[in-house]
Amino acid sequence: MIHSKKFDYKYMRIAKAVAQENTACLSRKLGAIIVDSKHKVKGVSYNGVPQSLPHADTCESLENYFWPQLTSDDIESIGLMYDLKEEETIKKKFLEMYTDRGTCPRKLLGCGTGDRPLLCNCTHAEVNCITNAACDVSGCVMYCYSPIPCINCAGTIINARIAEVHCLDVTYHEQSLWMFEHADIALVTYGVDDLID
Repeated sequence: MIHSKKFDYKYMRIAKAVAQENTACLSRKLGAIIVDSKHKVKGVSYNGVPQSLPHADTCESLENYFWPQLTSDDIESIGLMYDLKEEETIKKKFLEMYTDRGTCPRKLLGCGTGDRPLLCNCTHAEVNCITNAACDVSGCVMYCYSPIPCINCAGTIINARIAEVHCLDVTYHEQSLWMFEHADIALVTYGVDDLID
């Protein structure tokens, strides 16, 4: 452990505050901070779309990012909701119904947490945090108000040489556990109730 338990809880509560007060994600409020061994915060971020990109529920994003990734089964399923069969008619109705509605596009298809993440153009808090740090974060600790990081975030954390990851005790990708163990990165988990102020 790089920091004392007292500071670990403090930084987890800060990550929670970042998540709850700042996230732009339409689905989940997740946040992360990176702290070095001298208690200097190196990065702070939350789930959200990359800079300059339209939000996930805008017509532009739905039409140019989300729709092209749909399978024929997805499109057929959407068509059945409106008793429509022709793809362009289905697309037009879909955009009319869901543009600027404040709903994550993945949820519109009934995707569960962690399912088909590429359907949304948001970047996860962990990756945003490393990117926003804009400095060497090797040996630092990442505090995530999120489940155990997904496979993609785990890879980014490993490549950034983060030494320790603190997060909620929820696993969506078992492979992340193996990745952290194999990379010799300490993983410390918390129950949501552990972080009540």
